[in-house]
Amino acid sequence: MTQQAHLKSQLWYPKFWGYWIIYVSAFLLSHLPIKIQMWLGCQMGKLLFWILKRRRLIAIRNIELCLPNLSRQQQQQLLHDNFKELGRSLFDTINAWFWSPNKIKRFMHIENLEVIDPLYGAIIMPVHTLMLEIGAQLLAQRLNISGVYRPHSNPFLEYLQVSKRTRFTGEMIPKNNIKKMIKALRNKQCIWYQADQDIRNVPNVFVPLFAVEQAATMTTTASIARLGRAKVYPCFIERTSNHQYRVVLKEALKNFPSDCTVSDARRINTEIETIINGNQSQYLWIHRRFKTRPPEAPQNLYLEIDTPPSPSMFNHNK
Repeated sequence: MTQQAHLKSQLWYPKFWGYWIIYVSAFLLSHLPIKIQMWLGCQMGKLLFWILKRRRLIAIRNIELCLPNLSRQQQQQLLHDNFKELGRSLFDTINAWFWSPNKIKRFMHIENLEVIDPLYGAIIMPVHTLMLEIGAQLLAQRLNISGVYRPHSNPFLEYLQVSKRTRFTGEMIPKNNIKKMIKALRNKQCIWYQADQDIRNVPNVFVPLFAVEQAATMTTTASIARLGRAKVYPCFIERTSNHQYRVVLKEALKNFPSDCTVSDARRINTEIETIINGNQSQYLWIHRRFKTRPPEAPQNLYLEIDTPPSPSMFNHNK
């Protein structure tokens, strides 16, 4: 079923009061000047670098796997920059959820909106950049778009993500509701669909992604596009150096989907690589992107994370 936000009475119970305090604090933080927000976010990112040890190790492993041509120093620099961006992204999300529509427009701009063909449904395909939420909010003001998302088991967090993500759009579609996605696309609507993560229990094939020869890649993008008679538009989102947000829609993938599932998955990954390379420090490197392995290569690419790293790996003073 399609999800809409409902403020249930149980959310006022004492066990949720802590969440409400965080909610009000986030609302107040959204009123800070953006320069102060970004400075605070940078300091928070430096703190998260040491607090989130496991995620830090996952991030550096992903960078090593994907970008082996970078020197060790460059990889470490990217790691540190990424955690600073991770801290700033907390404010990006706060701004996405609390800024007014006009304020969002003042700080953001869209490029190439005209590439959307109104005669077809559209799959807007961003990757998990850290400012994903605010990019989606801006596009939702301009397009008839539905978000595809993963429902949360915590009722407060479920209410929060649905209520904030439907401020400018009518609905959210749970990721397992393929029929609803296809219906929306056949009605020439847009859906917001990400294909760059390793998600278990979905159809996938193993194709190259950066320097990883066998990366589990979802085939559902091509399947939904075929069944929904839709076009797929890669989407790039970033925060620029002057604290503005930029959304770039690329041309629809040509001759997609094809008759070859593997070729389609490889094309998706090629687009994902291009988008990530547009701003490597703002990608979600802390996700275990390569946890699923093919049967003929069962080794765990994150095995060494359970082994204490050399102190020299994280001695980069930035």
